[in-house]
Amino acid sequence: MQNIKPHWGWFLLGPAVLILGGIASVVLMAGGLMSVAEGMQRVDAPGEAVIRIEQPGEQAIFFEQRGVAAASAPADLKLSITPLAGGEPLSISNTFGSVTYNANGVAGRNYGSVNFPAAGEYKVVVATATGGGQVALGGNPGEKIVGSLLGFFGVGFGSFVACVIILIVVAVKRAKFRKALLQQQYATYPAPVR
Repeated sequence: MQNIKPHWGWFLLGPAVLILGGIASVVLMAGGLMSVAEGMQRVDAPGEAVIRIEQPGEQAIFFEQRGVAAASAPADLKLSITPLAGGEPLSISNTFGSVTYNANGVAGRNYGSVNFPAAGEYKVVVATATGGGQVALGGNPGEKIVGSLLGFFGVGFGSFVACVIILIVVAVKRAKFRKALLQQQYATYPAPVR
């Protein structure tokens, strides 16, 4: 008896693609979540520093603490952001909702937002009697978290679809080959006499 083609081993390719896609999606999400707090400029609380803003516009402000499960800004925290070239302090808006993150031992919570009118250098002054944290500007952890989740589900769903397609294609090809073998086998028998 002739072997059915393609070999049954091709059925293993679908689950292999699914497993590799699952691993890739987890790695992609973990990498994205670990980079949530990267790229921000930080100022110790209390403290002051000059930061450089490359793109004008609205930017989120976060309060960060190390070694805690969830960051909590001190009640007496005062923040002032002033153009280094001179001028009035920028208005800091309160935020609605709560965006939090905890990556690489740093927990952060949104504190507010500020609209930078132009690219350039700004002096940031953070005042608090309690201390023990940092103010972080210039990043958007929410976008990174959403991007990581979209990547996770996109790669995971894509590998699932690829697995299903591979299984269907292999099953259809094997069924066609089996049918062709049977037709060939029955073609050699003499026609029945009536």
